[in-house]
Amino acid sequence: MQEKQNVNVTSKLEYDWLDEFYEGLAAVKIGSKWGFINTNGEMPIQPRYNHAFGFSEGLAAIEKEHQYGFIDPGGNEIIQPIFDIARCFKNNFAVVIINNQCGYIDKSGNFLINNFFEVAEPFYEGMGRIKHNGKWGYLDIKGNAVIPPAFNYAANFSEGLAGASINNKVGFIDKTGTFVIEPRFDFVSSYKNETARIKVKNKWGLIDKSGNIIIKPEYDTILSFSEGLAPFKKDKHWGYLDKNGNIIIKPLFEDASEFSEGLARIQTRSFTGTKYGFIDIKGNIKIKPAFKDAYNFNCGFSAVKISKFTGDKYGYIDSNGELIIKPEYNTVFSFNNNVAVVNKGSKWGFIKLGGS
Repeated sequence: MQEKQNVNVTSKLEYDWLDEFYEGLAAVKIGSKWGFINTNGEMPIQPRYNHAFGFSEGLAAIEKEHQYGFIDPGGNEIIQPIFDIARCFKNNFAVVIINNQCGYIDKSGNFLINNFFEVAEPFYEGMGRIKHNGKWGYLDIKGNAVIPPAFNYAANFSEGLAGASINNKVGFIDKTGTFVIEPRFDFVSSYKNETARIKVKNKWGLIDKSGNIIIKPEYDTILSFSEGLAPFKKDKHWGYLDKNGNIIIKPLFEDASEFSEGLARIQTRSFTGTKYGFIDIKGNIKIKPAFKDAYNFNCGFSAVKISKFTGDKYGYIDSNGELIIKPEYNTVFSFNNNVAVVNKGSKWGFIKLGGS
């Protein structure tokens, strides 16, 4: 396989740990302390925290002396570290834990309401899932219990509906807590593009927003739709179907993933074992299966694992299957905004597309 080096490692592999980049910054560990670097390798926030997490909505959770608070990209402490645990901000609120009880704070550190819950989850479509006395319900962004805890389980809202279970069956509720699709399934996914996956007697199918069966539950697995197709498994092999249930790519593969940037990762078996490659939307082999592992394409590149005399290593290929970055890394992440975090031996760093 031809190797073409047109990207450069823009930061030395000099960190003890490096998280992925979020909002232009990545949490980095040097010695026993955490700080943040940017995609130029500069360190605007020096390592001084016991732990640090990625930025979200302009704030990052940090730990000092076993307590969590939040800082801004300048390293200013915006919310003092007074919480036992803190999660990232999502839709202007963050879930925090004090004395094993969960609550919500805003970006000034004020609690949304004074009540605490066994579990609290981030807000989606203006609704936050909470668990109280073993039952699930929802708050709105003003802190009102708009759907009192009454369900054995409840999922996040998506496209106006949320999966909810009662009497060991799952259906979908609206934002008043009313079942608009009666609980008759064993499991459901969230709605995406007007459809949801449903599970009945260990088989998967698909329904529309009215609960009508689009694809009968007859598949061992159906994954999410992407670029018009969803991978499915039946009789130990994987193929792809459309939202009408038509099989577009026959089940010929040992494994399959969702399409990304016009290509999907598939696994085939031969006398030498199983290998990963890629197909196009018509099912044609675009990149011959030759890899021990492969990631979905992002930013035009896929991380692939290649066997070497020194052991299995990861590198990156482009959409033509050309090796762009030679395999020398033990652990890699997909490119995101043209940056990928990588690990080699005991050190971490990153690769920047078009870098110098």
